[in-house]
Amino acid sequence: MRIAGAFTYHASPDLVWSMLHDPRIIQKALPGCQAFDQISPSDFAATLHIQQGPLQGEYQGKIQLLDQQPNVWFSLSVNGTGFTGTISGKGRLQLAEKDGATVVEYAGNVDFLGPMSEHSHRILQTTANSLIRQFFEGIDREVQIQTGI
Repeated sequence: MRIAGAFTYHASPDLVWSMLHDPRIIQKALPGCQAFDQISPSDFAATLHIQQGPLQGEYQGKIQLLDQQPNVWFSLSVNGTGFTGTISGKGRLQLAEKDGATVVEYAGNVDFLGPMSEHSHRILQTTANSLIRQFFEGIDREVQIQTGI
């Protein structure tokens, strides 16, 4: 399944970049995140308890930064396993300064395997988009704290 979208932050690319790479901030922003630990400079382990739609359940996963150009873009892979199945994906986030703000565009592919894959593509897409939106809104809350806006 293809996912794509954009989110605008009223902050510099430097600040947004640092928020998107800070394990403490990511743990706060990820919906249902119970743990987010850095294993190496490019590898992270996460435990999430998702409470939405067909993805409900607890997942153990790994996030890996594949390549990056600081303050401009980075690519990542995500793999998680839980009772309802396995989620895997690859994507890219692109940061661009526009009118004093930073626009983060994201695009990627997500695959669902196991019992959750029996749900309709539309329901899985809606749930995935909702979780992504919640994540970016969580980052925005942290940006607002940092900038005082």
